[in-house]
Amino acid sequence: MIPLNSDFHKDLDWWREFLPTWNGTACFLQPDWTRSDVLHLYTDASATHGLGAYCQGAWFQLHWPPWITELQPCIEYLEMVPILLCVIVWGRKLAGMKVVFHCDNAGAMHAWESLRSVNRRVLDIMRRLVKAAAVAGMTLTLKHIAGINNEIADALSRFQQRRFRRLAPQAEQLPVDCPDIFPDLKAAFCNPRAERIAAGSYR
Repeated sequence: MIPLNSDFHKDLDWWREFLPTWNGTACFLQPDWTRSDVLHLYTDASATHGLGAYCQGAWFQLHWPPWITELQPCIEYLEMVPILLCVIVWGRKLAGMKVVFHCDNAGAMHAWESLRSVNRRVLDIMRRLVKAAAVAGMTLTLKHIAGINNEIADALSRFQQRRFRRLAPQAEQLPVDCPDIFPDLKAAFCNPRAERIAAGSYR
């Protein structure tokens, strides 16, 4: 006998919610992985300030909502939030690609590579990432990068605007709009056993 835990049912829910949104077509992915430095795509999360991401001149940065600063999720969770937003915001640009996201947190990389974590909240954010990538028609992986080589996103996540402009003088003047995913993340974070997963409206 093999007991089926709540994570098993969440995986079934993933398919139940994703399949109705799928248009029935699939594109061939590029044969090779595309690195973040080739795309000029960088993400980062600061535990004390917020998150930031940069893609070919476009960028965004967000302060953490109060529940994040109060509940203090693990850094693996925080590092995956800007990657999730990248896929949601720039998914069409990445369609058909196999993208290597560079992450300066080894724990997040190991969780993604094994698709396992003892933290159910990290599993929740990974399910959301996989769904957003599937909707966009791309796939992704995480590889570790030294923090010193991730300066643009680091400056954004810490709201160091002068440093950001010095590192990325070609960046657009205004940030791109981001969907507000934090209420849904909070609902799942505060109730990790909930059956509900990422909403299908994140496109």
